[in-house]
Amino acid sequence: MKTWVAIVIGDEKLRKTIATLLKVNDSAQVIGIFSDAEEATVEIEKKGDVVVILGFSKDHKSSMRQLKLIQLHGPYTVLGVGNASETSSVMFDAFRLGMLDFISLSSEEIETPPDYILKELTQSIETISNADITRLKRVKLTRYEKPSWESCKEKPTYFMTMGVPRVGISSAIKLASTLPRRNDTALFLSLPLPQEAMEHFLFNFDKFTQWSIKRAVEGESIVGGVCYAMSMMDFFGIEGDIKGGGKIVSVPDVSGSLNLIMDSMAKTFGISVIGILLEGIGNDGIGGLKAIKDRGGTTIAVSEGGGVLPLIGKNAVKEGVVDLMADIDSLASILEYLMRNVYDMVNLNGITNFASH
Repeated sequence: MKTWVAIVIGDEKLRKTIATLLKVNDSAQVIGIFSDAEEATVEIEKKGDVVVILGFSKDHKSSMRQLKLIQLHGPYTVLGVGNASETSSVMFDAFRLGMLDFISLSSEEIETPPDYILKELTQSIETISNADITRLKRVKLTRYEKPSWESCKEKPTYFMTMGVPRVGISSAIKLASTLPRRNDTALFLSLPLPQEAMEHFLFNFDKFTQWSIKRAVEGESIVGGVCYAMSMMDFFGIEGDIKGGGKIVSVPDVSGSLNLIMDSMAKTFGISVIGILLEGIGNDGIGGLKAIKDRGGTTIAVSEGGGVLPLIGKNAVKEGVVDLMADIDSLASILEYLMRNVYDMVNLNGITNFASH
């Protein structure tokens, strides 16, 4: 069965590029091509379940108005497209207000799109067309006063890595904005965003989390109380040990950015690692969870039917790499409980890991 798709893009070149790409996508049926959401909503409502491909621009107000109009008539599953460097200031609000995925197209790629763009577009449409839109809602956020950097622990005792496969950013915002900060814990957050979109995204995100947000950079020593954020093109690992601390190092991309950081963290810090895999596309992160579990750490994934999107978690369960499956709405309270009792949990990890050897 074909997926109904509506193209709502103001920029003519971008609109033509997306329309051309969809002509060679057998699973998508375009119901209309529109330059504005206002003219699109009447046609969209006639069809019911529709994937809306929405063009984003550097005009924040205009982009948000378009998204708001679409979602007021929905909710609908929304895939954003645009130039990441131009639209980066819009992305944080777009994801928390109902956009499920974003595909970046530079000016050159709009003229001549590479083959991988078609693959990304097809994967995104197929995934979000099966989303449970009854669970799609605005992410409510609270502003936090930042603790002083002096409150960060020089050598953290515990380590948490949160993996966000493509399409899972809305869940990540919701989760990381409610996760309580511990100054003895370092948090690594891998986001499926282009590097050029990270600065503005993190600037906005920083206001709504208790953690001190930093962009992960090579050679930096890891301290507690900090969330180190990475893009999907940041291939990082960890060097060090639990007694002496660690630092961020660049590593060759052999298995995906998320697998790399999880695997490296597991090898370095073992039983003191908590690995969380959110919902999204693909298998990046499953190998990382396995590495954490194999070395006695704690692994968590979203349960079947426990989120907005079809599950990467199913594959993780099939591989036997998950300790706990959780509904996305319960995950924040579960993590809060685990963080309050992290000392006992890590000791238990040590006992069970010793017994298994």
